[in-house]
Formats: sequence, structure tokens, C-alpha cells
Amino acid sequence: PGMTFTFPESGDYTLSARFQNGGSSIVEAEFSLSVEAGDENEEGGESVNWGMVLAGVMAGLLIGFLFFRKRS
Repeated sequence: PGMTFTFPESGDYTLSARFQNGGSSIVEAEFSLSVEAGDENEEGGESVNWGMVLAGVMAGLLIGFLFFRKRS
């Protein structure tokens, strides 16, 4: 999965993601993001490299899932 998002303004944000099986959550993760102002020549507001963020989220969820499976 991937996505692109342009933030309306700089600031601190929280990204949360989870994998679900039916109605129950398998693993969840939250990440803090600090968004800085972009180049004034670019269209839209501030943005962040979602490819890197998504890679971090996926790695965190995978590690959490593997940890969860060992404990069950």
C-alpha cells in the first residue's frame, strides 16, 4: 500500500495504522510526524515522504505482529 498526502500546514501530526482480522485488531502502531514548511514554489501545502513513513509503519507492524504471534 502507498499514499500521498499534502498537509495544509506545518506542525506535529500522528500517523496510526493497524491490521485487522474481521472485527479484531491484530497489530497496531502509531508514529509521530513533524512536518516542516516546503518550498514556496511547490503547489499545495507541506508534505512528507510517505514512502519512508510507510516503510517504517510496515516494519513496525511486522515486528509487532511477529512479537504478538510468539506470545500467543
